[in-house]
Amino acid sequence: MLMMALCAMAMGLAACGNDDEPQVINVKDGVIESVEAQVTDTHYEFELNEAAGTGNITVHNIVFTIGDRQSPALTIRIPNAKFTRTRNIITFNDTDIAPEMLRGTNFVPMGDPLYNVTDLNSVIDLDKKTFSISFKCHGGDFSHNGNIKYNDSVN
Repeated sequence: MLMMALCAMAMGLAACGNDDEPQVINVKDGVIESVEAQVTDTHYEFELNEAAGTGNITVHNIVFTIGDRQSPALTIRIPNAKFTRTRNIITFNDTDIAPEMLRGTNFVPMGDPLYNVTDLNSVIDLDKKTFSISFKCHGGDFSHNGNIKYNDSVN
């Protein structure tokens, strides 16, 4: 009798153990956006292709400083950047990516290898709804961190 009670208790504990595991969050439309105070702030959009393990990172209102001159605010896209996912953490880690610039309603390649994005590193935490990103481009170092928003479903 004691043995049956111990077995039943062990089975009950094993079944309860799964409730503590965090659930995997699915980003419904594959798009994660940074949350910024104003629309004119530099902000980010991460478009995920989870099957391919790549994503596009769009940077809105980025300003390049070259010497004592600054570019106007631009929108660039870092296409097909490699990422990995471990549960609800998405990590982009890639280098030597030819970025694209928004012209009108279309993205066009920037063309010159001088503009290539190197040392791209970004971590998105879907549980905490935070992100960090850093990369080098056109001789400048860029980094940002903040909060994110997305449409989700949980598996």
